[in-house]
Amino acid sequence: MSTTDFSAMTVVELRKYAKEHGVTLGAGLNKSDIIQKLEEAEPQETASSAPAAPEEAPKTAPAIPEEAPKPAPESQPAFRSAWRNPSNRYTGSLSRTYQAAPPQPRPAQAPVAPRPAPRFGPGAAVEPKPQEEPRPAQPVWAEPAPLRREPAPAPMPAPAPISAPAPVPSTVPAAAPQPVQEAEPTAQELMTPATLQDVSGVLEMHPDGYAFLRTVGMIPSAGDVYVAAAQIKRFGLRTGDLVLGKARPQREGDKFKALLTVTRVNNRAPEEIQNRPSFDALTAIYPQKPVSLKPADPRRRSTRLLELVAPIGFGQRVLLLCQPESGKTCLMRNLANAINANHPDATVYVLLLDENPEDVTLFRDAVSCEVFATTFDQNPENHLRLSELLLERAERQAEAGGDVVVLVDSLTRLSKAYTLAAAQQGRATPGMINPASLYRAKRLFGAARALREGGSLTVVGCLNVATGNKVDDTIIEEFREAANCVITLDAGLARAGMRPAISFHQSGTRRVESFVNPTQLEGLRILRKELGGLSDGAALKQLSELMELVPDNETLFARLPEWIALLDGKK
Repeated sequence: MSTTDFSAMTVVELRKYAKEHGVTLGAGLNKSDIIQKLEEAEPQETASSAPAAPEEAPKTAPAIPEEAPKPAPESQPAFRSAWRNPSNRYTGSLSRTYQAAPPQPRPAQAPVAPRPAPRFGPGAAVEPKPQEEPRPAQPVWAEPAPLRREPAPAPMPAPAPISAPAPVPSTVPAAAPQPVQEAEPTAQELMTPATLQDVSGVLEMHPDGYAFLRTVGMIPSAGDVYVAAAQIKRFGLRTGDLVLGKARPQREGDKFKALLTVTRVNNRAPEEIQNRPSFDALTAIYPQKPVSLKPADPRRRSTRLLELVAPIGFGQRVLLLCQPESGKTCLMRNLANAINANHPDATVYVLLLDENPEDVTLFRDAVSCEVFATTFDQNPENHLRLSELLLERAERQAEAGGDVVVLVDSLTRLSKAYTLAAAQQGRATPGMINPASLYRAKRLFGAARALREGGSLTVVGCLNVATGNKVDDTIIEEFREAANCVITLDAGLARAGMRPAISFHQSGTRRVESFVNPTQLEGLRILRKELGGLSDGAALKQLSELMELVPDNETLFARLPEWIALLDGKK
């Protein structure tokens, strides 16, 4: 065989050819080395096999036509062109079947130069992969023949009922019943009533959707309870709701307890608050019910005097203008105790902002209602958070039909806290009050109103006057327009020994006829008429003498027309 014949054969065929003709090939030879070995052994093999029979001649590869390309020299690399189907993919219409073209003879492959032995590793070279046979042309499918419908099989007759076989007595003892495996208890079942804790607090929502129950004075603490957003959406909770429920104790890595179940919301079942209206959607009206200020101790006549000068109704916006050293704190204590004693169904809150710690303690010891306070050493954000949460709590109670009274000391410090918070955000106004801060502070004072569909919210706010500060004067002008009841405390009367030092001519209530009875309304008209020409000191002295004659204001209003007639007769 020639070199061209050997080159057209694969390595596997060459090794098989060498084995049939007794040529020994070592390991690690590439194709060119194998061809060289076979060419060296070819003359000897031809001479020895000449006298042999023709049928013993080894099988050779088919003859290569003369048009076959000549092998390229060893210096230049040989490239083999990709196989291409010479015939068209489709012949005629798609309905005719396609006949594949006969296979073309495979072109001869040029000899590959010997590869140098690797520097590292075994000396045997990696044999090249055998070339893949060319894939025949894919025929085009002919049109499918129409389906032939087979006749439907005849319905099988219904089987006859089989009677149950008689039980065969068995000598094998019955197997013992296997115990039923109980299901593992869930996490809720593992939480026994002894494990769960009863919690209650005021809900404060976070902008991200979750919330916390403030359990200590409406301020953040370590005992707060985490409330998931799913529970807020399920029960329709709002900021300021008083929530009672069961909480899971803290686990390792938890900062707070987690609320599991909600038992009561604002002392009502959770189902009863699903469709409650919003506070802003309720109708605001003038006060319809008076606030009784009868003191618990008859010797304290400050609230009785206030009821004669400027009566207060549920839903009133009361502005208490206080000069320095005018007895503001004492009047607020007596006012809180009187409302709490005469109206046990109403809720009284006292809000002290930016106050001294010692004054907070004295106020808490003197009153019997809830006192929420922040001291002067806290950040402005703490004052604002407490005031806003207390306002939300009062609105939730008013929505449910309750009467709420909030005593604020003071609106001046609240407005300044809003200004300081705005200054920390880059909007500093030194020596001035931020107008936007005034509107935010007025939200607390302006929320006071009587509701036609619900209860009422009354706010008594203190403002510092005559301090010589222009900022305080600006705040007074903004709040005075929103008030419908003004009570002014005079420091000159307080220095003269008159308590309470209420200015008779600068105090009064608008639309007082909407919530007082005709007898009281007539008595207030007579007092204004008879005492209008006197000074504040003389008017307070006359009122004090009248209050000493009767035990309460109801008797005073009933006998006042008779006394005035006697005085006119003497004149």
